[in-house]
Amino acid sequence: MISLLHAYVLAFLHPFKNQEGLRQLREHAEDATGLRHLRLAGEVSTEDIPATFEIEEAATLKFDEVLGVSWLFVAVEGFYAILALHLGQVFFQSWSSPEELAMLLPVDTSLYTQKAMLTAALAKVAFFPIVFWFYTKLWKVLIQFFAGLFQVEGDVSMMADQIVNQSMTAHLMLAIPIFGKMLRHLSALVHLFAGLRENMKLSVLQSVVIILSPAVIMTMISSFFMVTILYLISLML
Repeated sequence: MISLLHAYVLAFLHPFKNQEGLRQLREHAEDATGLRHLRLAGEVSTEDIPATFEIEEAATLKFDEVLGVSWLFVAVEGFYAILALHLGQVFFQSWSSPEELAMLLPVDTSLYTQKAMLTAALAKVAFFPIVFWFYTKLWKVLIQFFAGLFQVEGDVSMMADQIVNQSMTAHLMLAIPIFGKMLRHLSALVHLFAGLRENMKLSVLQSVVIILSPAVIMTMISSFFMVTILYLISLML
């Protein structure tokens, strides 16, 4: 667990260097495959072939490993939310008399709000693996789609897995109270950009297009539904 957490933190702290290293390992493995074909013809000895496949497997954070460590930081965020709810209630009660408190916020409403916020915080932690899987799957599909358009050579599926899995180490920022969620989103985008540039060797413009594609797609979908609703309303008038 300690070694996994150490690899997780290192991947977060060095996005560009880590993605470049993954690309070099993958290219080295591809070269080793070519050497093996030559060895079959008797041209290369066994000692000339490095064991790069085992090295790459150890250097890459797998999906389940990233999920497990990220889940831990989501649980920390949930703890912060519950603690903030409790401290807010204590602070509010200490600075307000019971009469003033009842006038500002009825008891039933206060209890309902607290239960709702507590349930939301616990549900976010409980259902995180499902959200995590959907989020990573979406990014992998988008990256593979654009990689095909940009004619990227090599194992695109492996590249997409490495890029997205490494970008999920941005959940480390959730350990920071208050601003952690915002910093996580920004860090994830930086990691995606680093992966597209260093691992997939795309240009700056191509990388930016891929990163902005979810926002563009959501805007197009929202515009379509808005136009559809306005058109139906116009037919009813």
